[in-house]
Amino acid sequence: MIYAIDFDGTLCDGAFPQIGKPKLDNIAKAKQLQAEGNKIVLWTCRQDDQLQNAIDWCHDHGLDFDEVNENLPESVKKFNGSDSRKVSADFYIDDKNLSFDELPRGSDENVNTIPVKGYITSDDSAPIYRDWFGMTATSPSDIVQSLPNDGSDVVLEIASDGGEVDPATEVCNALRDYKGNVTAKIVSNAYSAATIVAMGANKVQMAPGAKMMIHRASSDASGNSHEMDAASGMLQTTDSAIANIYAAKTGKPANDFLALMDKETWLDADDAINLGLADEKLDFDAPVVNAFGSIVPYKAVQKIKDLKQENNTLRSQLPKQNNLLKEKLAIFYGKKEVH
Repeated sequence: MIYAIDFDGTLCDGAFPQIGKPKLDNIAKAKQLQAEGNKIVLWTCRQDDQLQNAIDWCHDHGLDFDEVNENLPESVKKFNGSDSRKVSADFYIDDKNLSFDELPRGSDENVNTIPVKGYITSDDSAPIYRDWFGMTATSPSDIVQSLPNDGSDVVLEIASDGGEVDPATEVCNALRDYKGNVTAKIVSNAYSAATIVAMGANKVQMAPGAKMMIHRASSDASGNSHEMDAASGMLQTTDSAIANIYAAKTGKPANDFLALMDKETWLDADDAINLGLADEKLDFDAPVVNAFGSIVPYKAVQKIKDLKQENNTLRSQLPKQNNLLKEKLAIFYGKKEVH
């Protein structure tokens, strides 16, 4: 977002052409906007020496603007090279207009926040987890359908114990293909398949206290020796694919990650940053989750699906059965129809 910020009366008391007492609270809020990744433009009627005095005064108070009374280069590019006299911004902060306190909360209109919470599963299975097990679940369509068409920035808020590898990989590749900037914020935990989702982002941030966990893939396969050999081959291929995803993010050899996955490795923010799996540590304290949830077996989900289908079939037959009952009662009572 771009914020055009007035000087006299906003960052300091109005005393033009002198500079009034600093409004320290507003200066701090301007710094915070910039720290959050927004662009700030000094927007003032001051010119020449008076303008330079204001710029120097702001610098002395720890506030350096991205532009001064000029459009940002990206704004000029956005409007096909047109450099309007009016500074282009999303919000204009002025003591005669909109104050810092009147800014809409969560006013990053060009940043779309998409939650990645709970168990990561397929589009078909997600309703089972939600409706029958009462669990929070995320499926590929939850994320892909939330990606904006205009390519604006996206933030993923991740707090997930993981889930199924294929849906997570589908999400990872969709994020990589997205034309806008994607930031993954791990606010508490990204375990197992949730780390695969995070690897699709341009930048991965972790809150203090947040954790990653990487390990070898597993399944609930059963059967004879040939079937188990096939399952083992599938799991080894899956492990290699996951390690390659980590390698693509970090530039480190896939074998390094296979070794870490072998021993189920838990990573705090600093560990993940050192490995290259994360890029930054967030500067706020996030809630810390200290429970690692169990995974509902795939076969149990399939049984619930079958029961749900049977239930829907029975419900669809109820109107016919009710009509047949009414017809029989009508015959019994000698009436044309019974209500």
